Amino acid sequence: MEESQRRAEAGFYNYDGLLQSFNADGKTSEKRWTFDRVGSNGQSKAVLRFTSPPEVRGVALLIHNHAERASDQWMWTPALHRDRRIAL
Repeated sequence: MEESQRRAEAGFYNYDGLLQSFNADGKTSEKRWTFDRVGSNGQSKAVLRFTSPPEVRGVALLIHNHAERASDQWMWTPALHRDRRIAL
C-alpha cells in the first residue's frame, strides 16, 4: 500500500507494460506499451503509447487529469492521422 501511495504522489514516472491474452486454443497474443506521467494528485498529464504489435504501434492515449472534474482524454490513431476526443 505504501508503494502504491508513493507512486501516486511522484511528480513523474515512466514504465513499460505488456498485456498477454490467451484464446481457447492456447494461442498467445501480446501488446506492449510505454506509459509516461507528469504531475500528481489530480493535476497530471499522462501518455500511453502502444509499441507493438505493428497493427497498434503508434496508437496513443493522452489523459489530462483534473482535481475538480473528470479527466480529458484523446486518442491518436496514426493510420488515420487524426486524434479523437474520448467522451466520458
